[in-house]
Amino acid sequence: MAAAEVWRRLPAAVLDAGSAIARAVALLEGMPAAGPPALAWTRVRAPALILGRSAADPAVDWRLCAEAGITVHRRASGGGPLLWDHGLLALDVALPPGHALASADVVEAYRWLGEAMAGALHALGAVDARALTPRQARAAPPGDAAAACFGGTSAYEVVTAERKVVGLAQVRRRSGTLLQAGVALRLDAATLAAALGRDRRFASALADRAAGLAEVGAVAEPGAVVAAVEAAVCRRAGVGLSDDALSAGEERRAAELATEAHGDLRASTGAPAAGRPPQA
Repeated sequence: MAAAEVWRRLPAAVLDAGSAIARAVALLEGMPAAGPPALAWTRVRAPALILGRSAADPAVDWRLCAEAGITVHRRASGGGPLLWDHGLLALDVALPPGHALASADVVEAYRWLGEAMAGALHALGAVDARALTPRQARAAPPGDAAAACFGGTSAYEVVTAERKVVGLAQVRRRSGTLLQAGVALRLDAATLAAALGRDRRFASALADRAAGLAEVGAVAEPGAVVAAVEAAVCRRAGVGLSDDALSAGEERRAAELATEAHGDLRASTGAPAAGRPPQA
């Protein structure tokens, strides 16, 4: 039997949001053609509003964000806005080009990770956790809350009690594929709604469509979630993990990206009044 592929496992980190986004992109950009893949967990020091790379940005209440200490950043992947606070645990998986788990079909590339996530959350007490099939994701009823990342559903994202608990995103470059998962430990719909200048009805609609693990009665302790997900990933992907650290080159690139591409978007304007964000 062939030996299992061994992935790099970086130390779980607590970073500012810009540095967290930059670290993931640096892992992808520095990926050697032959790998190995890399896995990394991140939490943030302070809350941040994260905007996806999309054709149209949402309205942002810049004044409220400034007063609440919420920084605003643009991530490398698409999707709606999300609040990255202490209740959101992020997983990055960087894969080299042509890797068996980086399907050329962008949607199907999520399948293995979504299924692993669902299995892990089942073990943590979310007994009906499941990864949505593409058809199930398309059949989800539209609604105002879908303007937020966790208010809509895409293929292989994970729901329990019909509420989304894991969101997925993806970045593709010549250097490989970056798969990202956000695990909601606790969901603060009210703060996200306020940061977007939305009312209580939006917050209520979002809370109906999404939840944190704590709200659905599952284990929401970060260490337990990390252990369960890593075990499920290793089983589903047939891989092992080896502790590692960022290389000097990855650290330099992450620092550059944190300043150039993923810093606080308020910096160029001094936190303007409510309105649309400056373009990155």
